[in-house]
Amino acid sequence: MLRAIDRARGLLDGLLVLARSDRGIELRHPVDLAEVAAAAAGQVAGDAEAGGRTVSLDVARAPVRGDPFLLQRLGDNLLDNAVRHNEPGGWVTVRTGQHRVAADWWWPTEARPSTRRR
Repeated sequence: MLRAIDRARGLLDGLLVLARSDRGIELRHPVDLAEVAAAAAGQVAGDAEAGGRTVSLDVARAPVRGDPFLLQRLGDNLLDNAVRHNEPGGWVTVRTGQHRVAADWWWPTEARPSTRRR
């Protein structure tokens, strides 16, 4: 029941974010993506462990300017999807740095990890 409430709350937050994004980004504050990644990893840790998945961080300082709330929602959504749509036994690694932001994922049926850089 609590998980369903949390998901509904997340959906409402997402809808509010979409409504706000139509007006453009109003806040531009310094945000460290390493902190965003660490907070997002903390949010999915329980679900990852329950599903037999591993989430790891390889984070270095990655300063940007933007809306802290929107950036955190982005990080939360990316990691939540990576964990939820991964296979049991799979892993997710989030890397940040000043010259790169990357997400790695692996499914046990693959011969080697896949990497997407953004």
